Amino acid sequence: MPKTYILHQDTDNWYTNKNISYLLWFNPTLWTVIYNDEKVILIFDPRYFDKVKMIKRSVFRRFFMNDTLDVKFILLNLETEDKIEKYLKWEDIILEKDIPTYFYKNIKKFNPKSISFVDNLFFEKRIIKKQREISYIKNAIKIINKTFSIIENMAKNWELIWKREIEVRRLIQKTILDLWWEWESFSSIVAFWKNSSIPHHEAWNTKIWNWPLLIDTWAIYKWYSSDFSRTIWVGEKTHMYDEFRKVKAIVQKAHDIWIKYIKDYFKNNDTNLELTWKDLDKVIRDYIDNAWYWKNFTHSSWHWVWLQIHEAPWISDRKWNQLIKKWMVFTVEPWIYLPWKFWIRIEDIVILV
Repeated sequence: MPKTYILHQDTDNWYTNKNISYLLWFNPTLWTVIYNDEKVILIFDPRYFDKVKMIKRSVFRRFFMNDTLDVKFILLNLETEDKIEKYLKWEDIILEKDIPTYFYKNIKKFNPKSISFVDNLFFEKRIIKKQREISYIKNAIKIINKTFSIIENMAKNWELIWKREIEVRRLIQKTILDLWWEWESFSSIVAFWKNSSIPHHEAWNTKIWNWPLLIDTWAIYKWYSSDFSRTIWVGEKTHMYDEFRKVKAIVQKAHDIWIKYIKDYFKNNDTNLELTWKDLDKVIRDYIDNAWYWKNFTHSSWHWVWLQIHEAPWISDRKWNQLIKKWMVFTVEPWIYLPWKFWIRIEDIVILV
């Protein structure tokens, strides 16, 4: 019997499984997908009746590269379990690791031969972007650049002085909506003064005046995320400004060296690509180490970003030897973290085309 793979998402599950967006190009909140080499069963809440009618079976056959694949759609009701029980019984079941515990218990009721787990069922398919995905990500990048430009101009014109972190965060949210973005991937970080040296600080009532301000913001365009970070100086240049300028120059140089390195590599090795994530990480880390800030760069130099702001694989980039390929999308984010002073971070999205 073939192995059966199961994806699941519902409104009570804190984890958002984006594989359904990748498959369907819409984002239901209650669904299950069951598939093997022979058939695919998609189970939806009845509220998605109209959407389900628009799904083309040919899309799934192309995705799974099987022209004879049997594709079935089921609207969730009291008889749903009875409909799929025979299909699941005595099968080898493979679940995504983030599947809810109660759903796992329900699957066990079907008495499968075995249950195993994987990190991301569609990772290998999702890792190389399609043209439509690239266009969505580019749109997200353009709008986030416009959003930051507004904040940067306000800083130059001293309009951020005495505003609170939470006010700036609200301004970012409003700009996102005004520019027709769906929403943020998750809460933007606006961190002033010593807050800027706190990882994942949540904006609150701290007033902004003469010190570095960290902006880490992102949003969603047609379910595809962007990611962007900058640290800017606000107000009068105090005794700390010279150190801020020196550290920021080092981070900017590491960022630029990394970008030039990967551009030159792809330009000169169009057909013989042997560059790994470990190689790329070393470029940034070596430069920051040589500037005597190795103790202040303890973070990853990059991460995957597309349907989720942080994507699998969850593995140290300093050890990962997988080859980099064209049409991948990821961040470059060198930074130097000075505890209780400030956190300089420059983060952009790289699209390998």
